[in-house]
Amino acid sequence: MTGACRAYGVVAVRIKSAVLSWSETGTVEKYCVEPGTHMGIIMLFSTSDGAPLGIIQDGYLQHMRVGGAAGIGADLLSRRDADTLGLLGSGGMADTYLRALAVVRPLRRVRVFSPTAHNREAFAARMSQELGLEI
Repeated sequence: MTGACRAYGVVAVRIKSAVLSWSETGTVEKYCVEPGTHMGIIMLFSTSDGAPLGIIQDGYLQHMRVGGAAGIGADLLSRRDADTLGLLGSGGMADTYLRALAVVRPLRRVRVFSPTAHNREAFAARMSQELGLEI
């Protein structure tokens, strides 16, 4: 994935290895799904001379990119007075989605549907405290 910004004079190239591991039972499991195991980098270059400006681990920026897109979509497509949000899942992106949607809508209450009770309850406790919402 590449992108450039003429105003800042930079071009970025994102590379993600998406390392897979094969277990002996023949299933395929993604390796980089737990915190600390993200395998993506962003290489930043100058557009004026091609000089490398930096190599950035993409874990945080990836979440902000996807969450930001969700926030923009919700802002354009949902009712302005929507104050209740339904989330499917309580995994890695749920925090980012909720933060983004809380910026564009006056949320009061969040309903979370997750097959894993422990993850759902931990998510609800963490985000309720952070955002002051009924989850």
